[in-house]
Amino acid sequence: MDESKVKSKKIQLLVTEDLAGLRADIGLAKAGVFNTRSQVKKIFTDKKIYVNGLYIKPSYLLQLNDQIVAEVPLQLEEWLAPYDFPLDISYEDEHVLVLNKPAGLVVHPAAGHRNDTLINALIAHHKTLSPGSSPYRPGLVHRIDKDTSGLLVLAKDEKTHHSLAKQFLRKTVHRVYWAVVFGQMKTEKGTITSYISRSPQDRKKFMATQEPIGKFAITHYEVLQTTGALSLLQLKLETGRTHQIRVHLSSLSHPIVGDDTYGGKKRANSLPSQALKKLILDMPRFALHAKELGFVHPYKQERLSFNSPWPADLQEIFRLCHWELPS
Repeated sequence: MDESKVKSKKIQLLVTEDLAGLRADIGLAKAGVFNTRSQVKKIFTDKKIYVNGLYIKPSYLLQLNDQIVAEVPLQLEEWLAPYDFPLDISYEDEHVLVLNKPAGLVVHPAAGHRNDTLINALIAHHKTLSPGSSPYRPGLVHRIDKDTSGLLVLAKDEKTHHSLAKQFLRKTVHRVYWAVVFGQMKTEKGTITSYISRSPQDRKKFMATQEPIGKFAITHYEVLQTTGALSLLQLKLETGRTHQIRVHLSSLSHPIVGDDTYGGKKRANSLPSQALKKLILDMPRFALHAKELGFVHPYKQERLSFNSPWPADLQEIFRLCHWELPS
């Protein structure tokens, strides 16, 4: 989606005596017509502010009766339609929101999904979110794919957003995924490392390579249960690249069950169980779930940990494989 097309509105302000003589950035923040100081800063960065028809810098000294015109993006609820979709919230306070995203729900607006995303649902539930780095991704410090279910944390203010982003960057966020894959891993535990970049043949796909192309990625895995034909893996991320788990497992010839993009559908035809074969071929999603999430609360400085049970729509795989269903 072209973020340059985000709708905006014009705000007009007449400089009064209490603002005259102040730097423009300080005066505008004091005037109270803008939502946050970061919004004021962005207006100057984008060169969307004028006095008497001329663009000004933050250091400009306001003069009595100056006519200020600023162009600012509309607030989320003003240009993104609310989406009436139930939220499964694990934790919420005035700073942080942790929720369980169901498979099939896109996280943020993008091409083909303008008004039916998690962000739209949060707007419908009147949730306050930090501005973030993009008007289409408020509150988001990480995301999970449409057909992945599980835990996601969002920031409700700028300090929280900055703190959580730093924790992800420093790799101190605890993230554990569960996935059902084809085949049996060669070892019970292991680490997958590679560079991940876009496929030159299909720009919607990514590929793993040992050549220094793209971004370096590290995934740790452990086999929890297996039938030989299928295996349940626990995966821990050291990095958070797009499609990382899906690409890494596919590169080892163990694609995630149901992941048609990376070979996780056609392999079902080789399964001896007709019931499993039919189940996988009919699956509208793939068997990947963000099960555990842990981070330090930016304000309380306490470590929060969350655990999401294996989703109900994938429990039939466990039954057909005769696996135990842990909590």
